[in-house]
Amino acid sequence: MLVGYAPDESPVAWLEYRTENVTDTSATIYIDVINAQFYAADTYTTTLRLATSNEDFTQYSSHDIEVSLLVWELAVDTQKVKYNGTFGVESLPSQRITIAEVSEWTATTDVDWLSLDITSGSGETEIEVTPDITAFTVPLACNKVILF
Repeated sequence: MLVGYAPDESPVAWLEYRTENVTDTSATIYIDVINAQFYAADTYTTTLRLATSNEDFTQYSSHDIEVSLLVWELAVDTQKVKYNGTFGVESLPSQRITIAEVSEWTATTDVDWLSLDITSGSGETEIEVTPDITAFTVPLACNKVILF
């Protein structure tokens, strides 16, 4: 069993392939997408060819497989959640972040004093970001909510 690019195709940097468990009658073929995060939003395509022969190499057979990679981009509203208060204030009001036009999403925060009412989902929604400043004894540094 041979796996490679079809004759009309050039190798692409976003695809790796390998064969394992090759026997006289079967093989496991792995096709892996790599480096997708380095590509601009678009659809990328290539063609792989699987080829095999009989034992004396007098008859060959091949099959082409089209492989595509769809890279999409998440449009993020860069409006930031910002809390203002005077040192000694006991609480700050929650704020909302709107998520729009995303199929699936996950949200996290990198600090323990911010909580999110929803941390994952799909589709349009709003996330309520609530600060808990009851334990603060010193002014705050800048922290963030991370959406991916």
